[in-house]
Amino acid sequence: MKNKLGSCCKLLLALFIIVLPVSACSILSWEAFEIFCSVNEKDEYYQADTIILDFSILPDKKSMEEKASLLSNNLAVNTKKCWHGNSLHLCPVGSWQKGQTYKLIIDGSVKMNDGRIYNSGLFRAFCYGEPGNEFTLKDSFWQEDSLTLCFSKPVSISSFREKFSLQPYLDCQYTYSEDLMSVNVKPKTKCRPNVHYKWRLADMVSSDGYLMKREYTGMISGIMDSEIPELLSVCPVDYSAAGSLWYYGLELDGNLYEWQAAGFSFSKAMDAESVKTGISFVPSIQGYLVKEDDKHFIFIPDGSYEPKKEYRLNVSKTIRDSSGLNLHDDSVILFETANDYLNITSIMLDDKEVAVQADVDIYEHVLQPSGRISACISFSTQIPRAKQSAALACISCNAYFPAEAANPALISASWSDPPFCIHLTWEGFSKSTPGIAKYYKLGIRGGKSGICNMAGEYLKEDQCIIIKLAQ
Repeated sequence: MKNKLGSCCKLLLALFIIVLPVSACSILSWEAFEIFCSVNEKDEYYQADTIILDFSILPDKKSMEEKASLLSNNLAVNTKKCWHGNSLHLCPVGSWQKGQTYKLIIDGSVKMNDGRIYNSGLFRAFCYGEPGNEFTLKDSFWQEDSLTLCFSKPVSISSFREKFSLQPYLDCQYTYSEDLMSVNVKPKTKCRPNVHYKWRLADMVSSDGYLMKREYTGMISGIMDSEIPELLSVCPVDYSAAGSLWYYGLELDGNLYEWQAAGFSFSKAMDAESVKTGISFVPSIQGYLVKEDDKHFIFIPDGSYEPKKEYRLNVSKTIRDSSGLNLHDDSVILFETANDYLNITSIMLDDKEVAVQADVDIYEHVLQPSGRISACISFSTQIPRAKQSAALACISCNAYFPAEAANPALISASWSDPPFCIHLTWEGFSKSTPGIAKYYKLGIRGGKSGICNMAGEYLKEDQCIIIKLAQ
């Protein structure tokens, strides 16, 4: 029995030794500690400049300041705290936001000046300002391409411009009523068809500083269009700034002449930029697109098409109408131009016809006593006056072999009427001698830089005749 009693005494002594240092630092009291707040528990609104806290027992000021917190939207508010005697005064740094909901919370153990510790708790939730001053959006409607917003209080113009948003963005014009109770928002350009725009209004304040506590959103849209655009026609066009001539019903294949434009007709008003990027030629043709009206576009080439060459015209389904709707399918149009190559139909040397062949051939010719050679070169089409000087420059007659043979000089050139052929005369040829024949080359330049007619048709390639002067 004595052993048990001794064991209990030792245990109590040990517990006293453990608890004593803690109790020596602070005294836990069961005496009531009351906090009196200027915001009553049932108050929904509060409008004084500060919140005043009074205490039944004077707390340690630092300890109380640490436990008292002010929240707005569940976020801590930077708070100014100062003591007036035994009263603690609180308010936001800066100013209160009218219409905003605040929470005052004191929770936890608070130390007193005499070292005692009290568990304390206080909770207040209130809207700052006077009752009946709620700032709300009462009505909104979309009419005649403009949005009208009606409010319960006059708006702050600067706050409205800052807090109102429209996505996707549209540049808008704002008109305010005289009493600032309504705002008209009108896009400066029409809303894009088939596009919905979301407007949003949040955290705005009224002209007297009251916060709009809830967020408002809505949708506006332009016209709704479901008609898929169609490519109706691709045809040759004689372009003119004064008025173009469209050859409807004619395909490009076999009907498109050199330098002639190609026209594209659609069933609806189209987006010009998408038409520009959605049309391409293979092989590439340099040119530019002209918008005649919303449905008609003209491609004007910067250079001539190549005769008898097949082109592929690609019309992409990425082309869209003004509502943003794309063509249903890609289109591919194969065509050759109506132009043909210019041909040489005959060459006469001193009234004797020389066969025109693809391969270079040697033609033996007897030089006349005058030492001159005349040539008449006939073409498949007329060579207009504007092209005749350039054509003459593409024809030459020069010594070919041997090196010491003299170069002849052109002494006359004239065109027939109508100008299908050119008459040329050269003199100064070297005569052939026994064992040494003299050769001359009559050359006619072809290709795009060679002889061409009014339609831009040209010889497909260079042509020439080697003339061997007979002994």
